[in-house]
Amino acid sequence: MQIDNYTRLFPNTPSSVVVPKSKAELIAFLEVNDKPVVVGGNLKSHGGHLQLEDDHIFLDTRKLNKIESLNSNHILTVGAGCRWEDVQNYLHQHGRAPIAQQSSFDFTIGGSIAGNIHGRDIRRSAIEESIEWIELVLADARLMVLSRTRNAAAFWSVFGSQGMLGVIARVGLRTTNNSLLAQSSVVMDTGKIPEWFEQNKDEFDLFIARPDVAGGLRSSIVTIWKQRALDSGQPLWHEENVMRDSFVFWLSTKINMFLKIRWYLEKLLASSKEVSRINAMRPPTSPLKMFTTKSRVYTYVVQEIFVPQNHFHSSIQKISELYFSDAKNIGTTIRYTSRQSSVLGVSSKTDMWAIMSFWRIRRDEQGMKGYRELQESMYNIARKAKGRVYLSYCPALSKADILDMYPEFRQLIKLKREYDPLKIFRSAFIDTLIEDEP
Repeated sequence: MQIDNYTRLFPNTPSSVVVPKSKAELIAFLEVNDKPVVVGGNLKSHGGHLQLEDDHIFLDTRKLNKIESLNSNHILTVGAGCRWEDVQNYLHQHGRAPIAQQSSFDFTIGGSIAGNIHGRDIRRSAIEESIEWIELVLADARLMVLSRTRNAAAFWSVFGSQGMLGVIARVGLRTTNNSLLAQSSVVMDTGKIPEWFEQNKDEFDLFIARPDVAGGLRSSIVTIWKQRALDSGQPLWHEENVMRDSFVFWLSTKINMFLKIRWYLEKLLASSKEVSRINAMRPPTSPLKMFTTKSRVYTYVVQEIFVPQNHFHSSIQKISELYFSDAKNIGTTIRYTSRQSSVLGVSSKTDMWAIMSFWRIRRDEQGMKGYRELQESMYNIARKAKGRVYLSYCPALSKADILDMYPEFRQLIKLKREYDPLKIFRSAFIDTLIEDEP
């Protein structure tokens, strides 16, 4: 059986696939298992996190998707295999919403923690803000409960750990009011965004900017959301006009003129409106289906870096100048990430600007060569800016590269010796970090 992520660039062939449907089944499997295990959720990472050359078992967590209860403190108990869409659908019925999640709702909760994701909320941008407690099952089947007051060192280490320490089984998810927000947009010079943000950040709650990739990232559509009322009463939105939008998007990846037309249409459609907090984090506000491709020739990959404010302008300029014959930037977004407490936080020392670019590449050897060159270029831009790359999208980094940018991984390596001394939980990414470790 072959398993691949959504890019279809990193196929994995495990000896078998285990799909536990409950925490008890997960523990029972680990009690008798002695083979290497690769853990995966909705298969969104493409940094070697789902690959392993050695004989191994693939552990699919997507059936750990039970939503159990929302308690009086507004903490929602969910299985780690739940997708954000499942959580949104449930919370909508109770007038609640997630605090921090990706722009896309198609990721699992466990995968979001392992990848240390971030969202649009400018004050609570990181996934750690959404998590009250975590149940982590270790390689020897022990169950650990992690929180800010219980096993705190492990709690703060699991965010961004990429599955090194164990399998996340259940999570206590913090929630907030599904507020009614006023959405508005403005077009501005991309280089002026940080200054504008500092002057106006007290006036809004959510933020995202979309630079004009056809125009060298010089201008951006800046969209903000400001709370209007605690409860919205607005029905859930769903993605519409998928065939139309997918066709326009496809044309924009092929012909530069249509890339300019897409930018014009995006500006035209960036109108002011009222939107619930949940709808601000789901299609059509965050399109999903239009980015799906089944092309045998091309696929889409993501690269993301985090840079401090004093390097924002130079980093945007360098990204705009990147050119590869077999890789094309077809979309870029900018978000603000507030300082994090987690060990592997992308903004652990200071607030950062997240610059994510969406690239079309060929699905052949030449395309992979361009992809490696792209990744190296983005890494160098981040390093020179004293920033960081997002590790979920970096398949070719060396151990030296990772530790240079994330020296805190040394703490994770020590924890892995304690929690997983037989090195059961593995992947190509994890092996890069532990291959020469005792």
